[in-house]
Amino acid sequence: MTYFYNTLKPTTFQEAVFAFKETLKLAGWSITSSGTGTSGTYNATGDNIVTATNLGVRAWFVAAHPTLDGYQRYLCYQMDTSSNSGGARIKMAWAPYSSGSPSANTVPGSADEQVLIGSGTDASPTTATFFAATVSLNNVFISCGNAAEKYSFYLLSHNNVTAPSIDYVNTVFFMQYLNNANALDIDPYVYHALTNATLSNSSNVFGSNGGSPMKGWYKKGLTGAAFTTYPVVFYGGDGAVAMLSDIGTNPFDGSVPLFPLMVGRSNTTNNGIKGIVRDISISLTPRGNLTTLSVGSARDKIFFGKNYVINHSGDKVAI
Repeated sequence: MTYFYNTLKPTTFQEAVFAFKETLKLAGWSITSSGTGTSGTYNATGDNIVTATNLGVRAWFVAAHPTLDGYQRYLCYQMDTSSNSGGARIKMAWAPYSSGSPSANTVPGSADEQVLIGSGTDASPTTATFFAATVSLNNVFISCGNAAEKYSFYLLSHNNVTAPSIDYVNTVFFMQYLNNANALDIDPYVYHALTNATLSNSSNVFGSNGGSPMKGWYKKGLTGAAFTTYPVVFYGGDGAVAMLSDIGTNPFDGSVPLFPLMVGRSNTTNNGIKGIVRDISISLTPRGNLTTLSVGSARDKIFFGKNYVINHSGDKVAI
């Protein structure tokens, strides 16, 4: 695994967002345009957010990963209407952000953009809660892979520095590549921006029975393309989760098996599996957030939200 990793307990929300942007850049993403916010500056072709303090009221940036399998994806992140609050408006797109009337505090538009969190318009955005309202309650963990990991990334923030809750996380934001997707699926990814998440149920927290489903493209580039929801596929009949706890440990070495996290389409006329999330697994044994596992190498997995295990750089976790 080639993951670029950042962990911090920010004193301002700008620090957390700046760390996220810089981690993307370390993994190969480039900033294609940016604005430092009201009364600030606008850069139509690059990054003028050189320190966290440059992230002012409604500051924003657009990031693009290098061409991968012939395509690029674009992330547009905008800060809240306060220079130091935890709100955000986030968009993802395939087409470059090259339309609209961008300025220091107004983001550009893209032909196929999708809003993951927040609402309103580019000229009059409404941000949504993204981090915990009190900055001191956020422990922030960021990881981004390079081309080998298909530029998958995640940003998590947890509450309670000394004893993170086993269930609760403040922020879950990721773009994750899917294994076992159909060969004709040119966007085998899921995208998610979830806040104030109580991850109390391993199989349905991201589904209609227990939370907010992931999102992704259905038949991108083909007739009938749509950006739709992709709930987690249940283990057990009718959404039952007992199957996980009934399996038990490996009888030979006592290890706990990890199960793949599958996502499927929720459209009643087009049900089916989209793929298996590359970087996230389900553990039969719940553990506290930030707990690391050593599977293929030292500390190469980390828990978030009770039963979810995600690929990790191997770095020690500072809390």
